Amino acid sequence: MPRDPHPQEAREELQAETRPEEDASRQRMLAAAQRILSREPGSADEWLEAIVQASPSIDSAVLAEPAPAGRTEPWLFRTGGQPFPPLPEGTLTVYAVPIVEDGVAAAAALAGSRSALDLSAQERLLVQLAALRIEVARGKARLEAALRESERQREVAERHAAEVEEASSRTAAFRDQILGIVGHDLRNPLGAIVMSTALLQKRGGLAGWQAKTVERMRSSAGRMGRIISDLLSYTRTRLGGGIPMERRAADLGEITRRVCDELSAANPDRALDRVAEGDLSGEWDPDRLEQVFSNLVSNALDHGEPEVPVTVTARGQGERVEVEVRNRGAIPDEVLARAFEPFRKGPEGGSRKGSGLGLGLYIAKVIVQAHGGDVAVRCEGDGDARETVLAVTLPRTAGAAT
Repeated sequence: MPRDPHPQEAREELQAETRPEEDASRQRMLAAAQRILSREPGSADEWLEAIVQASPSIDSAVLAEPAPAGRTEPWLFRTGGQPFPPLPEGTLTVYAVPIVEDGVAAAAALAGSRSALDLSAQERLLVQLAALRIEVARGKARLEAALRESERQREVAERHAAEVEEASSRTAAFRDQILGIVGHDLRNPLGAIVMSTALLQKRGGLAGWQAKTVERMRSSAGRMGRIISDLLSYTRTRLGGGIPMERRAADLGEITRRVCDELSAANPDRALDRVAEGDLSGEWDPDRLEQVFSNLVSNALDHGEPEVPVTVTARGQGERVEVEVRNRGAIPDEVLARAFEPFRKGPEGGSRKGSGLGLGLYIAKVIVQAHGGDVAVRCEGDGDARETVLAVTLPRTAGAAT
């Protein structure tokens, strides 16, 4: 009869027999952890299946959406033999690890056992690793979807901006053509009005109210003429023709005098002062410069305070001549910054005539720049004494413009 082994020897033999099985289980779980943590693409099903294949107690693992009970911390649950979907029937123990999105449990990795009432620390760690991997993958997918949506919206916005720009260009071209046609076709009937009023005034014999009416018609026709001139000049610049210039000897003092005399007659209720200093001769297109200063002085009369005179000062300095048109009243900064853009009017309600198109300053700048000069607007003074100053600088000759 064989001898019974000594108790100590029996324990050593048992440990020797079981150690290989424990080592194999440990290796399987380590391999499963490496597979779960691998950077290679995978899926929730693959990672959860790796848990089942490696764990001695876990026989099912699934992803549940939404998370049972909405908890955000892992927990162990014994079913007491009751069904716990989506795990299979007969599951006794459930270990749940939530998948958290924006602080809320959106899903949970569930590991079930039909043979054990508890799970080892290694088994729980595997489930936690799988849940973390799933959480990271879902977050990455959400980020990629958000980036794709952002890119799609950017492309839509770019297409919309391109369509708006194209439509705006077509609209602007059509508008410019219409303005050119209107301006051209209005000249003949307006010329007839001007000639008729001039004839009535020349023949005389009009009663007081009749004379005033005819003078009002003449003044309005003159203003309409300036608007039409601005329209035609604008369309030339927009349609590529440019504003033709005919330079010849001219005197800026004489040009500003004619402009001031005309506008004084058209605005008898307004004071208009003119100052001329130094040599004001040069080579310019006097007709175009009359258009410039007519626009600038008209703008000052329209927007300046009625009780304060508008002052036009011309100074000859070296190779350049400067003209300042000054009126009482300030322009808001947001209007000042865009004063020379076409179709930009002054402050709302600031004009007492309001019949302009907002082209006067734009046309003035184009003509001045065609002469090699510059025009600018600024505000000076404080409080009620604030003034708006339109300043034109012109070289005396074309060669001096460089």
